[in-house]
Amino acid sequence: MSHPVRLTNSEIEAVKRLAAKWFGKKAIVRLFGSRARDGALGGDIDLHILAEADELVDLQRELAFSVELQDIIGEQKLDVVVRAPNEPRMPIDRVAMENGVLL
Repeated sequence: MSHPVRLTNSEIEAVKRLAAKWFGKKAIVRLFGSRARDGALGGDIDLHILAEADELVDLQRELAFSVELQDIIGEQKLDVVVRAPNEPRMPIDRVAMENGVLL
């Protein structure tokens, strides 16, 4: 299965599995930034995660998600934005939602 993103299928599956584990089975995950475009350059993995519930969003969960993901996919530069469903949206949220690719 090919994706219009610069992540492998196993990396995508790891991101989705860990997002469900840490932020709820109904968490919505988007890849945005340069890795969301086939022809773009740059190496950061920019993830925007909308958690299933407000109580699933805290710094400890974000850190645990990032550490576990890097254990699986290897040391890579990760930028992870996690939002609670009822949290006000910031400009970065709009960028991710408008230009990101659902995983």
